Amino acid sequence: MKKVLVGGLVSLLLGCAQQGPSKCELYNDAFTGNKVLFAFDKSELTSETKKTLDKQIKWLKDNPSKHVVLQGHTDVRGSDEYNLRLGQKRADAVKKYFVDAGINPKRIDAVSFGKKDPISKENNPRGWAKNRNEITLVISE
Repeated sequence: MKKVLVGGLVSLLLGCAQQGPSKCELYNDAFTGNKVLFAFDKSELTSETKKTLDKQIKWLKDNPSKHVVLQGHTDVRGSDEYNLRLGQKRADAVKKYFVDAGINPKRIDAVSFGKKDPISKENNPRGWAKNRNEITLVISE
């Protein structure tokens, strides 16, 4: 699945570059640093999280042919089963926020990676905090 996601992202960026700098700047503003962080054992969106997601929503409304994958992640503590459920709750919380803002749910896939594929390999509180996230990937037109 990763290869498909990365390939779609590369295609999007190349297409963005061909359409002119203003489209690229808007994309970069909405999706650079596109992850949002969660508190330990939580899936609720904070006001800071919503600010990040609001940029993505605006971009998605301006680009109605785009499809996104919301990846829910957790830190390494807890069982695989528990973390897969928590990661899904995080991805679903973001999806609900997008849908409530008017994005068609057919344009959104929400998946859990649980504790697999961590951003940080640090096995300490700082590393754990980095891995409690959701990442939005634009994969297709």
